[in-house]
Amino acid sequence: MTIQKSCPTCGSPSHQNCKLPRFILSTSGTSQSARELRTDLLLLTAMSHMGLGSFAATLDRSLNGLLSKKIADSGFSGKLGEHLLIDLKNLGHKRQSPSYILLVGLGHPADFSLRTACGLFRLSLDRAAELGVRRLTIPFLTHRLTAERMNLRGTAAVLRCRVQERLSKPHQLGALEEIEILCSPQAKRHVQQGLDIAGPLHSPCSDPRICRS
Repeated sequence: MTIQKSCPTCGSPSHQNCKLPRFILSTSGTSQSARELRTDLLLLTAMSHMGLGSFAATLDRSLNGLLSKKIADSGFSGKLGEHLLIDLKNLGHKRQSPSYILLVGLGHPADFSLRTACGLFRLSLDRAAELGVRRLTIPFLTHRLTAERMNLRGTAAVLRCRVQERLSKPHQLGALEEIEILCSPQAKRHVQQGLDIAGPLHSPCSDPRICRS
């Protein structure tokens, strides 16, 4: 007798008819992931008036300081909902780099919550649909100032809930096929537990947002 494994994304025997994007967990080292990253849209976050984290800083060095320059030129400060879209594809960066980087401000570390995460994922999914990308990469790398407030299992559950909410509306996910989550090997189990939670976390959805544009 052949035992067919269920789809890790939707739980069905085959992912063939699943409408959810496929969730992929990548657990390479932080520096290695940043240098070898290949994706369509990379989501990066920053706290208010704080420098780049180690992952973003490594990526910035691989881009010869382009990320830092864009931040300085735009006056990006990291306040909640502030966001900056960088089109690397049109800037000639094609090899081993994202096509786009979406940098989003999360405000003060003490204000971070799952509601903030929900608004963050709303914004990233909206931009992914607008850009027509097939792969979105989201680092789940806790900052030392938000580690106590960032529940990895809960954050992953919010991400899946937000994706499922998008499926209830026509064309809300655009061409998105894969959502890659970058995390440490120690965090992988907690992230997967969160992704395994199906169904809406709140009904009706309160649709939290961190910005209006």
